[in-house]
Amino acid sequence: MVYRNRNTVHLFLVFVVLAAAALIASNYIYTFVRISSYSVVLPKEKWLITIGGNGQVISNLIDYSAGQTVQYNITQFERGEFVALNFAKLLTTKREFEKGDTVLTMHSSDVKNQMVEAINQLEVANAKLKSFSSAEKEPVIKEALTRIAYIDKKMSEQKVLVERSQKLLDKGYTSQQEFDLLKWNLDLLKIEKEIYSSQLENLKTGVKPEELNYLQSEINSIKDRMIFLKEREAQLVITSPVNGQVVTSLSPDTLLKVVNSKEIVLQLPIKAAHYKDFKAGQKIMLSSDGEEKNFSGEVVWIDREVKILNQQQVVLVSVVVDNTMVNMLPGMIPQVTIKLTEISLFQQLVRFFVQ
Repeated sequence: MVYRNRNTVHLFLVFVVLAAAALIASNYIYTFVRISSYSVVLPKEKWLITIGGNGQVISNLIDYSAGQTVQYNITQFERGEFVALNFAKLLTTKREFEKGDTVLTMHSSDVKNQMVEAINQLEVANAKLKSFSSAEKEPVIKEALTRIAYIDKKMSEQKVLVERSQKLLDKGYTSQQEFDLLKWNLDLLKIEKEIYSSQLENLKTGVKPEELNYLQSEINSIKDRMIFLKEREAQLVITSPVNGQVVTSLSPDTLLKVVNSKEIVLQLPIKAAHYKDFKAGQKIMLSSDGEEKNFSGEVVWIDREVKILNQQQVVLVSVVVDNTMVNMLPGMIPQVTIKLTEISLFQQLVRFFVQ
């Protein structure tokens, strides 16, 4: 019995010594911290052109590396307005765009009508100002009469075309769009005749200095309106804000989808207890299923909100990766292992049991 107790004590002492030696040695043995998680592959940038429910064309640029929408433009069209959308030929050839390429040109009947009307009003206002400022009005009066006679002739011709188009439309031989265009031209001629008739009336009467000032203000207002309409026309031309490739979309409301996947964003759910291991700008090494080589990435943002996934608290971490190294497609869900900084084996054990 005495010998057995001594052997037990000896074994216990040996165990204690070995355990102490192992703990001491674990402080000098280093290993990488590895975290494994499924990730969602997102393109670095995605650009969408969609149709809104109330006559809008919406351009929306999402930067997944920033974790937000960085551009959102809405072009609003009025009810009853005729709009034509013309895509660039580039879309049907290589289906790839560079930043600044013209992608879509929109033609608005309302903007065109307003521009034509403003040009005519400016011409009439300038003619009025010239005639009011001149002592000799007779040549200007003759010019106004000639213009009115010319417009009357054009209106007669246009009425014949409208009546003919109406009959063809009733029989289904022409389109509503062609009929509306002819009627629109007739309405413009009527407006132009009214403007010149008003000018002729003013020429036959005297004018006060206050009226000259008012007319000059009207000219300035028309010029400002034309500047606004030109800016509006410029907004009807949509250029690509990214370098990217066209992606097929089956949604009827989506006119175009372009993604920049030369770089990709891996969105990883990390246990909330580990989120302090990451910081923006941090360089990390990763590996994924099916890939023999490790690849590098950069942490771009860390979500500041905890989410519940599979009954665990997680924080989303986004990592930008050069896609030429991994050749992943947006939408894939690969399992990724992240290799972080080196820590001692002892720290690794503490980390395992505590977290």
